[in-house]
Amino acid sequence: MPNNTSSSHSSQISVFESLGQSYSPSDLALFQKMYDVPLSNVTKVLGGGGNTPSDCLKDYTNCIEANLDVQYILAVAQESPLWFCSVPYWFPNIFLKFVEE
Repeated sequence: MPNNTSSSHSSQISVFESLGQSYSPSDLALFQKMYDVPLSNVTKVLGGGGNTPSDCLKDYTNCIEANLDVQYILAVAQESPLWFCSVPYWFPNIFLKFVEE
């Protein structure tokens, strides 16, 4: 994959998950290796949903959307700090928690 590193060290990106899904750091590393993307990790996890990678092992559908979001955003904006914000799917006001943090 061509180099898509951020031109500004102050750039920061985030993904917002509202399905109660997690992402898998091991799946992310595999994706980055397979597609020759610089290794990079999520720098911060926010929100009441947290991240539980073991859920991905129990049933891959628990992570499919969140995994894709994290993998592709880090492929497009390489080496940018990424915040993963997740709220449970039942959360009554999903955007309030995101804005407060």
